[in-house]
Amino acid sequence: MAYPLDQLITLTKANLDLSMRLAEIAHTGNRATIQTASKAAGSFAEVARTGKDTGLFDEAKTLHEQITADTLAALEA
Repeated sequence: MAYPLDQLITLTKANLDLSMRLAEIAHTGNRATIQTASKAAGSFAEVARTGKDTGLFDEAKTLHEQITADTLAALEA
């Protein structure tokens, strides 16, 4: 009768590992998003003043793509 218990333990461990990985991705992504947002305040003022593109939107797009890729990799593992 231990076989179903082994399956349950294995499934629980897999779910825990996935949850921990997703939490790590969220934590890292949120930290990077906050850093990008803090740059945005100065960047928007600079764009308004000089009219120069600061690449902020490219950085935000890259960050979004990285978070998405990390999440998909965690779900596929």
